Amino acid sequence: MLKESAARQKTIEFESRFGRGAEIGLFFAPGRINLIGEFTNVIGGKVLSFATEQGTYAMLRKSGLSPSRLYSETFSQEVAVDQSDLKKMGDWADFIRGVCKYSIDACGKLPPFDAYYFGDLPVDAGLSSSSSFCVATCLGLSSLGCDLDKEDIFKIARRAEYEFVNINSPVNDQLAVLYGKQDNVMLVNCEDIDYRHVPFNIGDVEVVVAHSEVRSTFVKNDLLEKLKGCEEAMELLQAEIGNRKSLSEITIGEFERTRWSLPDELANLAGYIIYENARVEEAAACVEKGDKKALGHLMNRSHESFRDLFGVVHQDLETLKEIADSQPGVWGSRMASGAIGGCVIAVVDQDEVEHYMRRIPNLFWQATCNDTQVTSSRPGNGARQYGVS
Repeated sequence: MLKESAARQKTIEFESRFGRGAEIGLFFAPGRINLIGEFTNVIGGKVLSFATEQGTYAMLRKSGLSPSRLYSETFSQEVAVDQSDLKKMGDWADFIRGVCKYSIDACGKLPPFDAYYFGDLPVDAGLSSSSSFCVATCLGLSSLGCDLDKEDIFKIARRAEYEFVNINSPVNDQLAVLYGKQDNVMLVNCEDIDYRHVPFNIGDVEVVVAHSEVRSTFVKNDLLEKLKGCEEAMELLQAEIGNRKSLSEITIGEFERTRWSLPDELANLAGYIIYENARVEEAAACVEKGDKKALGHLMNRSHESFRDLFGVVHQDLETLKEIADSQPGVWGSRMASGAIGGCVIAVVDQDEVEHYMRRIPNLFWQATCNDTQVTSSRPGNGARQYGVS
C-alpha cells in the first residue's frame, strides 16, 4: 500500500512534470500470479490466480490542452497521445491508446488528460503488468467524467490488450486484477468467464516468482502450433466421446479410454491439458484446506507435465527450478512460460522467504550468467481508487 508521504512526493513529481492544474486522482491496479494452470486458461480451461500485492499506480487529471501527456517511471518516457488519432505505435503507451479507443465507445469523447504511472510491478515478468496498466487507466478515467463499472472495465481492458495491442491475454488476467480479494485465490473457468473466491488458508507461506532473463521460450508460432494440435486432438476425441466445448471438459477417465485414437504427439498435448485442469481443481481444494505439502506436489507435477507432455523446455528455466527446489522452506515450484519469457513460481515458508529471495539471483547468475528478478506476494485486493490530491 502506498504511504501518504510517498503519495505526496509523487504529486510533487507529477506537478513538476505537468504543472499545476485540476485535482489529481490516484488509482491502483495489482498484478496477477497464476498459482497453477499453465496454458489451460488459453483454451477455455481452469486456472488458479490471485491479485498480487504489487501493482501499477496511475495519477490522472483532466488537461485543458490536447494531446494527452503520459509519463511512465518504469520506461522513463513521456508520450503524447492524440485521442482523435488512436493507432498502434509500438510503445508502452499502446495499452493506454487501446483503453482510450474502447472507452470512447462506452463514454463518448474523452477530454485530454495528464497521466503519471509508477509502481513496483516488474514488466515482462509474467505478472500481467499489461492488464495492470489497462485497468489502472480505466479506473482513472472516472476523474475525466467517464465512470465505468467493473464489467465495463473488464471488457475495455481485455479489448485493449487482445484486439488493439494484439497480445494473447487470457480472461483470468483482467478478472484477477479487477476482482482479486485479500487472502483469497480465484478459481477461474475461462470458458464461461466465471470464477469463485477460494480462501488461501495456508497462513505461513508466500508465493515467490523468480523471473529469468530468458526470452521467447514460448513464441507465437509455438503457441499457434500447440493450439492447432489441441484442436486436432479435440476433434478426434469428440468422435469417440461426443461434443465438448473444450479439452478441459473431457474427464481423465474419458481421455484414458479413448487416447488410443490419437497419435502420440496429440495424445501428449491433450493429456497435459486434461490432467492440468484436474490439478487446478485439486490445488484449489489444497489451498482451502491449508495443505501446502499437497499443493507443492501438484505444482511439481504441473511442471513435469508441461515439460514432458506439452513440450515446453528451456535449460535455463530447468536450472532455475532446480535451484529453487534446493532451497530450504520450498514446498513446490513450477515453470510458467509465456510468449515473452519464463519464470519459476514457488511456494515458500514465510520465515525462509528473505533467504530465498537473496540466494536465488546469485545462484542463478553463477549457473547461467543470467539475471533474475524475484518478487514475493500473498493474495491481495483488486483494483481501487485512493482519492484525489
